[in-house]
Amino acid sequence: AQRVAGDALHAELKAVDPDAALKLHANDTRRVLRALEVWKQTGKPLSEWQQEWNQEPIPRVQNARLVGLSHAVNDLDGRIRSRARAMMDAGWKEEAVRLRADPGLSKGAAQALGYSTILEWADGRVDREEALDEIALRTRQFARRQRTWYRKFDVFWIPADSPDRMESALQHWGW
Repeated sequence: AQRVAGDALHAELKAVDPDAALKLHANDTRRVLRALEVWKQTGKPLSEWQQEWNQEPIPRVQNARLVGLSHAVNDLDGRIRSRARAMMDAGWKEEAVRLRADPGLSKGAAQALGYSTILEWADGRVDREEALDEIALRTRQFARRQRTWYRKFDVFWIPADSPDRMESALQHWGW
């Protein structure tokens, strides 16, 4: 059934935006749907929007520098757990149940970090502590992926517990 729906959506996209349809596989329903949404909401095919984006290059900022705030990993793990607990105490479960009942909630929004686990707790499939453990674990894993991703950039890291060290960042670059 999903295959037929994907083919039908792709055929619809091909009729209104053949260029986008060439770039997207029929099984890539998320992107096919997004291209159709753009066309329906703007009356202009996604491929035309993309051509406009490519025509005006983004001006490069001279002497731009990246500065990041860092935490020790052990400290960060504790902060992640505390933040997840605070969100649970502040009504995260009720918010997730309310959002799940909203027919306008997109699939992407429903996949936001922690929401599926919170809904498992709301449905009684896990208890609060199990939900907290799972959310903390997944958030730590996400934070680790972010740290890995940032390694490819020249980031000047400042310990978050001493933000006054911005002076040392400026001196580092000779500013």
